[in-house]
Amino acid sequence: MTFPGTEEYIEKLEDFYDIKIDQVKPARPFLDLVDDLGYPSRRMRWCCEVYKFGPLTEYVLKNKIKYLITGIRSQESLKRKTYEKISRNPLIPAVQINPILDWKKKEVWEYINYYERPYHPLYDNGYDRLGCWMCPFQSKKDFKRLNDKFPHLFNSLQESIRKNLIKFGRVGVRNFENYIKEHAWVKNALPLNNSLVGTITYKKVSNKNHYLIKCFSNVDFEKICKNLNLFKRKSKIIINTKIRTIEIESKVLSINQILIYNEKQVNCVGCGACLS
Repeated sequence: MTFPGTEEYIEKLEDFYDIKIDQVKPARPFLDLVDDLGYPSRRMRWCCEVYKFGPLTEYVLKNKIKYLITGIRSQESLKRKTYEKISRNPLIPAVQINPILDWKKKEVWEYINYYERPYHPLYDNGYDRLGCWMCPFQSKKDFKRLNDKFPHLFNSLQESIRKNLIKFGRVGVRNFENYIKEHAWVKNALPLNNSLVGTITYKKVSNKNHYLIKCFSNVDFEKICKNLNLFKRKSKIIINTKIRTIEIESKVLSINQILIYNEKQVNCVGCGACLS
């Protein structure tokens, strides 16, 4: 998912600063999950939780890290304009420190050039930001540049999307080749099949929410029970294995959180996103 030259750039940073940089890894390779979920898009953005927040959360918990220092800037997006220099990311259990949040792009380069700091070589090739080379939030201009500079990556992306469309179906896709050529996939979400695997009943007693989850099969019951420890600090949980029910009593958990948790557990593909 990273651009060519990134691994070499990391090695250069290690040598320059005389440090060891730990690289976090996701639970499953990207193309493996694409086969199960379809390509991420602007409407179905599953990639950040799986490949950024999930692995980073696991690393933070494993190493008992309390603070994370980032290089994000408020000019990079509308959402980041709302950030503060010291804040908390709800998806990562550590305090986030953003020291250059107010810096302009010009100031970043002035600092790099003045102190002669190493930077990724692709910045000399017209790139402003370097994330994932197949990111659905790229513009058509970005994809053209990818084709010009890394045609093997561009062609592999096109072919992979073609295979993905054949597998998941072409609902709403009028022209197969134009859909791929014009990068229409970045705004789309492929259809998924829905099936009923259980029921949830809800009631409120005093200031507490009471949920009763009833599963139709042992397989789905076991899947839902697997990560209930995520709720233990916030809830009282009673599990009945004989009739496949789970009772949850909580002041803070909403019905939407319970529904999302159940859907993720039943449809689990081992991506690791539930850690975030």
